[in-house]
Amino acid sequence: MISTRLIFIAIVLIFAVVPARADIIFPARLELVEVETTVFEVNFNLPIISGRRLKARPLLPEVCRELSEHEINVTPTSYRESWKVSCSPEDLFGEQIIIQGLLGTQVDVMLFMQTLDGRQYSVILKPSRTSYTIPSPPTSLELWVTASVEGMRRFLKRPELLLVLLLISLLGLKYRVLWLGFAGYLAGHGIGQFLAQQNWLILSAYLPPIFILGFILLPALDLANGQPGRRVWREYLWIPSLLFGLLNGGAFPETLTIEGLSNTEKQAASLFLNMGIAFGILIGYLLMSEFQRVLLILKGENKIGIPERWIGYFAGIICFGLLLYQASALLFVPNILPQIPARYFVYPVVLGFWFWRIGRENRFWISIMFIVVLGLGMIPGLLEIGLPINSVVVLGSILLFAVTLIFQLQIPQKIGLTIALLSVTLCGWSLGFFVKESMTLPIANAMGATLVISFIFLMSVNFINVRFRKIIPGRLRIAAGIAAGLAIIWRIGEYREWFDSDVITEWALGLLNLPVLSLVLLLAAILTWPKKRIILEKLELKVRKPVSHWIYISLAFFLIPLGTIQVENPFFKPRALAEGEAKRVLQQVLSNTFHAFNLSDEEKLYDRLSENISEELITDVYLDSRRRLNAGVRTGAEVTVREVKVLSVKQVGEGSNPTDGFSYESKWAVTARVRHLQHVHHRQNIYSGIIKIKIDERSWKIVAIELLSEDRVIIPGSAG
Repeated sequence: MISTRLIFIAIVLIFAVVPARADIIFPARLELVEVETTVFEVNFNLPIISGRRLKARPLLPEVCRELSEHEINVTPTSYRESWKVSCSPEDLFGEQIIIQGLLGTQVDVMLFMQTLDGRQYSVILKPSRTSYTIPSPPTSLELWVTASVEGMRRFLKRPELLLVLLLISLLGLKYRVLWLGFAGYLAGHGIGQFLAQQNWLILSAYLPPIFILGFILLPALDLANGQPGRRVWREYLWIPSLLFGLLNGGAFPETLTIEGLSNTEKQAASLFLNMGIAFGILIGYLLMSEFQRVLLILKGENKIGIPERWIGYFAGIICFGLLLYQASALLFVPNILPQIPARYFVYPVVLGFWFWRIGRENRFWISIMFIVVLGLGMIPGLLEIGLPINSVVVLGSILLFAVTLIFQLQIPQKIGLTIALLSVTLCGWSLGFFVKESMTLPIANAMGATLVISFIFLMSVNFINVRFRKIIPGRLRIAAGIAAGLAIIWRIGEYREWFDSDVITEWALGLLNLPVLSLVLLLAAILTWPKKRIILEKLELKVRKPVSHWIYISLAFFLIPLGTIQVENPFFKPRALAEGEAKRVLQQVLSNTFHAFNLSDEEKLYDRLSENISEELITDVYLDSRRRLNAGVRTGAEVTVREVKVLSVKQVGEGSNPTDGFSYESKWAVTARVRHLQHVHHRQNIYSGIIKIKIDERSWKIVAIELLSEDRVIIPGSAG
């Protein structure tokens, strides 16, 4: 009982990729960028405060010769000076760059230098330190020694990796499996490091210890129960090893802290680092093997050696303690919580349990297939191809596989695999679309999410020993029941939003929503409801209970918004709306209005505006709203309206004339996503004003709007 609880807790401790780091732009900045061989472009920026510029100027090394006149550009807030100089990068090593005029001020200057061969130097010059000496690059021997030692340190100082080696040494694996596992870790680490350095992969630094500790609880529990090496994955050690390496390489992409390495030196340092990791693995494994031999000697001579199951208990306790320690970071760093909705992490757990339950055959290829299909499914989502039923697919899949676990239903494997493949593909599609819409560096975050979800699935498929097959169904039912309950609760939450935003608004317009599809499915459930068979009872014959009616009921519940038609309410009369009704109507009208600006086709944009704004007001609203949404945005940035929320509504006067319309004093917030090249942030404009609405052509439209105030708030973007 205790062991299965520990496993369940380890699986549900899930973390996602951390928010991306935005670069800091200093108002005072000196940049030297080599644009041609031995030719540097120099840019010197200074802030202008209260109309006055700081009297500071850069002094470049004497080896630099000016090639062009200084171009000066002055704005009310900044001073910029640009020119070109000629100097060989090799001649700059050991030379000083000085900023004169900083003494006695409180201004810091960011110094940035980059050469064509990839060397970069970045330092902050302060009034107390106004110069920077360009360091000489390390020799090949220094680079090899430093990188190799750093690689060994990175591996040997990680307790979870040492525990992995301890358990591997006790499992008695074949040498071929061991070498493939070690090679898999090195390959994964190198690939993950390369992908992260290219901004193609983002992972949280908290992920590697969490998942590695959670995964090695499995062999620790096997040892504790006296049955080591009973798992399928022991023959495919390279798979978890590859994932371990990807996690560590992606979470810690930095090779060395040495500044100013060229591209060639960076590649060499990465190679030397992985060589050091290989030495670290070898040293760690030899130490653990010697420890195992000591145990065997003691056991052979004195018959009182430490049993391997005690080692399993010890390793399990250490794993769980470290797991709790890593999880305690939530108390101090709450932003490491998943940025991706939890449903995408519950789904692979439920699906993994279902695959575990149907048997051990082909589990290896099933795991590979899951990872490949999930990755391929993300592609249309990353291409911003929307999936109208994404929520239905994910939540419906969770409920379907959870129900099979709760009631121990046997689905034919071919049918089950087909459903699983389809649902995994659509789940990846939905996740890819969410990542593209919500996160910085979507490719990097999508790859990170795929890796995390695949790891969770792998843990779920192999989560328990065959020895527990008789007692585990009860635990599986509890876990599956929780997952099914979450799926229903999440869907009810979506219905609440749909009811508030659409149903009540359309009721205020005199329209009714009839869920025709759900009513048809309920009728089918009634017609297929199992009848009491008296003859079968008298003959004491047992037949398989039909489940089609439950399928119809579930579909009716999940598909309510997808099969509705609108009909007019014959008892509806135009009237002044109560403040609660007006808030919902304004929510829909304003949301439709501002989201129209996401359309690139001007004709469609005007058509959408005409559905929510009176004809004489369209031009003014178009020009004014477009200007306010794009105010202060850099050239080339993409602005997308994400959310419109009405904060408060108060009726103005006692007007009850539907011909003239009804006025409401309102406050609403428009949240827009601003996407730059490698950075996303969200900007919120909060407006207050008086809005007049009336019914025109069977819909509420804005006929007048008077803005009273506008505030702007910058919200950090999500990276994942």
